[in-house]
Amino acid sequence: MTKNILLSQDYLQKIQTQSIVNPKCRIRANNDLEAIDRWLDEYFEKPTTFRTYKKEAERFLLWVWYEQQKRLSLLTREDIDCYVEFLKNPNIKSWKPQIVNLKSDWYPFRKPLSSASIKASLTILNSMMQYLMQAYYLEFNPFVLVRKKGQFKNSVAEQAIQVQERILQPQEWKIFLQAANSYSQNDFKEQQKKSRLLFLLSTFFYLGLRLEELSNARWCDFRKVNQKWWFFVKGKGDKLGKIPINSFFLKDIITYRHFLGLPILPNELDSDFVFTSIDSKQKLSCRHISNIIKEVAVKAADLCKDNVYMSEKMKKISPHWLRHLSASKQDLAGISFTNISQNLRHQNEQTTRHYIHSFDDERHNQMEKLKIFE
Repeated sequence: MTKNILLSQDYLQKIQTQSIVNPKCRIRANNDLEAIDRWLDEYFEKPTTFRTYKKEAERFLLWVWYEQQKRLSLLTREDIDCYVEFLKNPNIKSWKPQIVNLKSDWYPFRKPLSSASIKASLTILNSMMQYLMQAYYLEFNPFVLVRKKGQFKNSVAEQAIQVQERILQPQEWKIFLQAANSYSQNDFKEQQKKSRLLFLLSTFFYLGLRLEELSNARWCDFRKVNQKWWFFVKGKGDKLGKIPINSFFLKDIITYRHFLGLPILPNELDSDFVFTSIDSKQKLSCRHISNIIKEVAVKAADLCKDNVYMSEKMKKISPHWLRHLSASKQDLAGISFTNISQNLRHQNEQTTRHYIHSFDDERHNQMEKLKIFE
């Protein structure tokens, strides 16, 4: 029985009839869907990885079945090239009524994938197919024949430009905060939503967390060590880290906890999630947080609609933009490169450099020495 990938009952029945019995198979899987479910189970305790791998597996599996009319065992090297071309321009709205049994606004793709996203997809799918080979479910993995994965990798310069385009300038950030503060507080429920929103933005700004990290944040992650407050986090790749909490953010913590009727400061025994639903008190999912940010972004876009460029930029804001903002603001505040890198917990220092203005400023100032007539 499958549980990780959800399909319509009619299509599920169709796929499950394509049973493959391999006496050498070392996993309980009679078809492609069950086999991929087993692979995803290996990552169940790593929510971020699981969600990413599930998304890529769903996309690929639907394409294999719907576009190629094949099973995984029949894929060729040429099929992989076809999939790459498909990722560059996916058109899959006709799939959903027949295949997918999910919410009405869900689609496997929202837009064509970037070169970096295609490369990441191929890497994940290669890992999946290799696993199924090692389990003797498949005899062949066509992804191992792909020798030009480098063509899908964005250059360092391209990545830096993309990051810079997603950093809010001071006026843009001011408008975004203005939009957040414009929410009504006519009743207590609205007051709760607004207070949660403002603390959400404060946490993004001061801690620069990834979306998953914010969703999983608990009050006991705020800890006082040697008279100084820190936020302890398990991030990407289960990497442990701690981020300093300054006096300004500590004041915001106290204010929000006071509004919630909690003791002024967190303690190590308080395992409740920081950001929860107003009604159910369950933790906010990544999608819920993302929707909250998007809603503010739309309001901000409306506030600056006279400036077409700025308004369009506002509409594109996502939670990860606020991580970019935090990094940029840390640099502008004079925090050292090493400390910014540690605060953001980047595995590669080059990633941190995308946010550091001082390198560009110094290079630009140096160019003032160059004169054509001297």
